[in-house]
Amino acid sequence: MISVIIPTYKRPEFLERALKSVQAQTVQSWEAIVVDDGDGQGIELAFSLRDARIRAYPNWGSHQTDARNTALLRAECDYIALLDDDDWWEDPHNLDPAYARVRVRQALAVLEQALGPGLTTALARTAQLARQDADALDALAVTCATDHVPALAALPAALRARVLKALAEAACGVAVTSVHVLALRALVEDWRGQGAVALPGGVRLARRGDRLVPTPGG
Repeated sequence: MISVIIPTYKRPEFLERALKSVQAQTVQSWEAIVVDDGDGQGIELAFSLRDARIRAYPNWGSHQTDARNTALLRAECDYIALLDDDDWWEDPHNLDPAYARVRVRQALAVLEQALGPGLTTALARTAQLARQDADALDALAVTCATDHVPALAALPAALRARVLKALAEAACGVAVTSVHVLALRALVEDWRGQGAVALPGGVRLARRGDRLVPTPGG
């Protein structure tokens, strides 16, 4: 079962939408714990839905973190999901642990409980910055395209990996994996006379002198 934690403050119309989105989930083994920081409107709304799985408690005068902690102390399930009163779940599978995205959200909720609020926001910000860096490197790799080994060796490692990936995909016509890229990097960075790297589609990429050249598979 899953405990859905919902702090609320004087927004019963939003809270109703949030709770109904929980009720619409395909997984029905949940409890919703509403903690009201306001004047009791949230508690009244929660009880008006007449659903035994929804419980509501006062936490008047405190802030959202205290409200969540109050709810967590009353949670009776093994997993925790966080939902703000002005938010709702459009995905009816949002509580179904068969989906990886659901398991990730549940794990983040547990981590926030242990490490404090703001963890999810910080991770999202870091991911956004990493995506921007990756996009910039991908664009730069296009301008550095080469099969010349000394030129490849002179590139920074992150850029070299992207150029090699693009070279391999141009040769075989399909996406390659990090395993392929690591093997290609060895042709440049750790050359010991090794053989060609096998790519999808029966294509191989071999080092011939100072060049990386495609050869037929065999």
